[in-house]
Amino acid sequence: MSKVYHLTDPWVRAAKASSGKLQEVIDAGFEAQGSLMLRISPKGLKTWTFIYRIPAGLQRWYRIGHYPNLSLGKAREAARKLSGRVVNGEDPAEDRLKQKTAARNAMRFRELASLYLRDHAKLHKVLSSQHGDRRIIENDLLPAWADRDIRLITSAEVVKLLDGIVARGSRVMANRTRALLSTVFSFARNKRYLPVESVNPCQGVPLPGGKEKSRERVLSRKEIATLWKALEGFEEPFSSIYRLMLWTGQRSGEIKAMRWREIDWEDKLWIIPGTKMKNREEHRVPLSRAALECLNNLKKEATSADWVFPSRIQDAPHIKNLAPGMKRLKKSLGSSFDHFTAHDLRRTVATELSRLKIDRVVIAKVMAHRWADREITGRVYDRWDKLPEMREALERWASKLEQIATGEPARIVKMR
Repeated sequence: MSKVYHLTDPWVRAAKASSGKLQEVIDAGFEAQGSLMLRISPKGLKTWTFIYRIPAGLQRWYRIGHYPNLSLGKAREAARKLSGRVVNGEDPAEDRLKQKTAARNAMRFRELASLYLRDHAKLHKVLSSQHGDRRIIENDLLPAWADRDIRLITSAEVVKLLDGIVARGSRVMANRTRALLSTVFSFARNKRYLPVESVNPCQGVPLPGGKEKSRERVLSRKEIATLWKALEGFEEPFSSIYRLMLWTGQRSGEIKAMRWREIDWEDKLWIIPGTKMKNREEHRVPLSRAALECLNNLKKEATSADWVFPSRIQDAPHIKNLAPGMKRLKKSLGSSFDHFTAHDLRRTVATELSRLKIDRVVIAKVMAHRWADREITGRVYDRWDKLPEMREALERWASKLEQIATGEPARIVKMR
């Protein structure tokens, strides 16, 4: 049976369980609706509990905390706040139970990441970007937060995670991770996995790796000639991939995933579906005579009826990783190519087309830059628009490329 006693700090500090039994003492000094009880276990654990009745007459017990973490004064203050809620018709114990149930049922980061990849990345990003997001999620985010309640992830935790990535020397990757996290939490809010009023934990978090300098490397014509000569005796399929990048100006990811059915041999076009493009729109690339000759040679020796560059790895449909080949190529090229990347070829093509006095809108159309379509005004966008000009531009560039590689005068390209 519970005792009633006007509790004091010295009494609470000295109190012990009597005869090895649970002791319960009601605080007579608590003046509010309900009761404050101190429960002392046989092992000496002291627990503050608030006892009250709901309108239906049922008695509720609400554990406040333990002594000495919660002093007598703080326990009384907490109990008075709970008493006020009871007077207002609330049931604190029932509310706590609901909160615990909600916490158990709350979405974990593992589930959110899976939904993001399926319902956002897969629908709005090209394959290379999808793979990049998946790598970040699997390598850094899931090991840290797989079972975390997404509602409880804070800005401080985001900063700590990003600082860890910077500490291992991956400043650019830290920036990529911050950008991805911001997108993932915005996706969660838009899908109502998080409350609409919730604050994105990435908000206000600065770029951990600092501002990045844009890559501006463009190969000189001497470097183009050196590269082309190295590619002539280089291993396949890397040689053909890099040559096609130079002939077409397209991204390495698009060329690696090229399919035979995308080649229109009659109209001499490479039709890239929107699912592969960064801007998610179908892209038609006129194929120069040199590019067509390369593809014809590849077709004669094709080992796949589907992929132009099939993978030798069993689980991969087409070649995906250029890094090993790039490493060997740069070794053969010498130290001046130490910082050379595959994307430098795309930038080089755009620059060379400009040097050939090609209209900037045509260059943008070749490179599949979306802004080019906004430059063509006065009518509805036509995916065939500027195709003749694009064909002439790429033929002229192929001729110029041959001159750069061989040192012989360029052929004169006559177009209708």
